[in-house]
Amino acid sequence: NWNYTFANYLGDNGNTYVKESATFIDPALGTDGSTIYMLADLFPGGVALNSSNQRPEAAAAFDGQGRLKLAQSGSSDYSYYLGAFENGRAQIFGADGNAVEDYTVDEYFNLYQGDVEVSNLFFSDSPYQVVKTSYLYLTKSTDKGATWSAPTLINVKADDEQFYGVGPGTGIVTSDGTILFSAYAWNGGESSQRSSFIYSTDNGQTWKRTTNATGSTWSSENQLVELNDGTIRMFFRNGSSQICYVDATGNADEGYSWGSVVQTGISNNSNCQISALKYSQTINGKEAILLSCPTDS
Repeated sequence: NWNYTFANYLGDNGNTYVKESATFIDPALGTDGSTIYMLADLFPGGVALNSSNQRPEAAAAFDGQGRLKLAQSGSSDYSYYLGAFENGRAQIFGADGNAVEDYTVDEYFNLYQGDVEVSNLFFSDSPYQVVKTSYLYLTKSTDKGATWSAPTLINVKADDEQFYGVGPGTGIVTSDGTILFSAYAWNGGESSQRSSFIYSTDNGQTWKRTTNATGSTWSSENQLVELNDGTIRMFFRNGSSQICYVDATGNADEGYSWGSVVQTGISNNSNCQISALKYSQTINGKEAILLSCPTDS
């Protein structure tokens, strides 16, 4: 028997497909056995990676104090910002530090004028709107997915990146309790992609990002496994038409260091995400990782 729930949902434009709708893509799930973490990419209305929409801007979505930047509809002046949440609501402030009258925002970024919900900060027709770039949107469930927490926007995208998004599939929680999600950057073309991962040691409250995993070699969507000695192994999409991986050593407290890329010689098709899972048993006395991907034929 199954039930369903909407973990991430924005009922934009009357639930009808139009290019101006806000969108979620590429979710990944990770769990420590009691909490489920879901990380997804979120685009504001009208923004997407496909060529028929507006491409995300290489711009800062947060100000120097980590506050979400906003502009009035039709303006490119992102001098407004979202204040801290108190009792489930936040105010919008101008550059002068004064709160905007009448408007408040709830924890799901719905915009209210007085007591009336009028829009969402990610909608294309909102009176106040976020920067038109990409966002990482994290939610949690402590009841096996029946209900989900209010979201957190993770501020790790570099200002000069158009997109920093999730490697869809599976996040992991390591043996020392660190939460890891694979991710990659994109700046307008296939060869601009670079893999990395983000990690948290405080149950998803704060996050850090590793350096790029593959240097000048392009890499894209990826999946992570933890080896028995604590090494993090990343399998990633790449341009070599073969399965490749790279290892990260270290830990969340001291930081992670990348080794050299290993090319296995096993052919695959890089147009699809690869799946990698650490097998719970040994095979012939050795650690085993299960990989799933299309061949290159």
